[in-house]
Amino acid sequence: MKTTTLSLLLAAGLLAGLSAGGANATVSLPSTEDYGLSVRMFGWSQSTEVYAFAYPGFTVTNLSSPGIDITSLSMDDGAAAGLWDFVSRETASAGVGYTLTQGDRINDAGWSANVGYSFTGMSAGRFMQFHVDPDTVHAGSGNVVDARPSVLAGGTVTAHFSNGQSLTLTWNNPAAQSFSPLPRADLAATDLRNVYYEMSGTVAVPVPEPASWALMLAGVAAMGLLARRRG
Repeated sequence: MKTTTLSLLLAAGLLAGLSAGGANATVSLPSTEDYGLSVRMFGWSQSTEVYAFAYPGFTVTNLSSPGIDITSLSMDDGAAAGLWDFVSRETASAGVGYTLTQGDRINDAGWSANVGYSFTGMSAGRFMQFHVDPDTVHAGSGNVVDARPSVLAGGTVTAHFSNGQSLTLTWNNPAAQSFSPLPRADLAATDLRNVYYEMSGTVAVPVPEPASWALMLAGVAAMGLLARRRG
């Protein structure tokens, strides 16, 4: 009885609000919401320039609308075989929890084509950052001096979101950009220790219009009324 009455009141109230003001009635509900992310790859500022991208960093930022979180992430190295040795120097926005699900944190323990994380609290505007050491597949055969030729020419990052959607971004040899301010103000802006590469993408999904909400509530009310009569 109480549920039926509440449904009727909600539907009647919304319908009345939409019709009472005529053309002047407004309901501030967004017509779309976005899910997406940006990924930034940058050099290690404390190395020599030649080895700046022998230990690259990555920053992942949630570009989604409020209420949509990134729940997990997988980064493919773009190489024919496993490139990544170990992950370190992890940090994130306050409130973000992360668990390494692909890869490891141990030097020379193994090599992986992917680095993956699961997240809690990775909400809109928040970020997670980590560094990865790229090495050749077999221990002892030497370091990879520069990860960019593999990563930036076909590497991918796939994110999963709390709204059930997923999005894959593919590196396509983007141009280098200089940080502002520079991590190393003592060096040229074009020095590899002062530059980054970035890709981003968002997808808009429709949100029900106010009239659609009214129709749905009216339907709920009608079902409640029918159930009440049958009872």
